[in-house]
Amino acid sequence: MHMQPPKAKLAIFDLFGVVFSKGLAGALPELQQAFRCSAEQIRQAYTQQEKAFDSGTINETQFWGAINQALHTDVASVRLSQIVISSYKINADTVRLTQSLRKDHTVIACSNFRKSWFDRLDDRFHVSSLFERVYISSETGLLKPDPRVFDLICSDYPVQPSQTCLLDDDADNVASFRQWGGNGILFTDADAAAKQL
Repeated sequence: MHMQPPKAKLAIFDLFGVVFSKGLAGALPELQQAFRCSAEQIRQAYTQQEKAFDSGTINETQFWGAINQALHTDVASVRLSQIVISSYKINADTVRLTQSLRKDHTVIACSNFRKSWFDRLDDRFHVSSLFERVYISSETGLLKPDPRVFDLICSDYPVQPSQTCLLDDDADNVASFRQWGGNGILFTDADAAAKQL
């Protein structure tokens, strides 16, 4: 007889691409004006520095300094951060999903992101109120898809991996989570995710 896996009791939401839009995509038109460079040049310079920023290896000033250096520009980091941070939008359908899951699940967030920017977004959107806890990679020093991220979470919450579910828009993160033993959902939209829970 085939047994159903236990229902996930710990729902883990990625933030960017799930709860929020992707900031760089929304900011590119204004960044092109600020840098006077192509979208592709900006995207390449930004993504080359993003992991170091998200892991806490470099700070905001160093992040934009490296991008300015790569693009041969000198745009103030405060201005650039404001452009990107103001471009984030919250996904109302995902917010409703987190609220409905809180009845039967512990709902947390885990994101590859920088704490200084998250704090500014949280001031604006109050997103931390949706979650029991928010894990930000620049604080933990660990980036998904590293399975140590999931070990860290389970050290804080007494559940088996089979009782966890990760909703993430990055296929590598979902695959790593599944290999670790959790239930991974590749997030495309809140309705589709809700059907898979």
